[in-house]
Amino acid sequence: MELDVKTLAQIREIGGDELLGRMARLYLEHTPVRIEEIRRALTAGDWSRTRRAIHSMRSSSATLGANELAQTAAELERMAEQENREQLESSLPGLERQTQTALRALEKLA
Repeated sequence: MELDVKTLAQIREIGGDELLGRMARLYLEHTPVRIEEIRRALTAGDWSRTRRAIHSMRSSSATLGANELAQTAAELERMAEQENREQLESSLPGLERQTQTALRALEKLA
């Protein structure tokens, strides 16, 4: 997965490499927590919390140009809105793999 260079350039225009690095570090810190929150909420059957955690991940991924990951999260968000537990559980490993790829790409910017 490659990060969207236009998105990264826009962030750099606003605040330079310092802002981009700070945003990348926050993403690296918070995203694993979001993945765990998605799993806990899904296990608890808390659809509202599941949707919020996925939505937050989708938004932050898109903000940093991880568009493929953001698209996958949007698909999972729709599954959560439909309370489709089986499909969501089977799709989570793919989200986690894409997340790991995005984290590796963002580590280079942090």
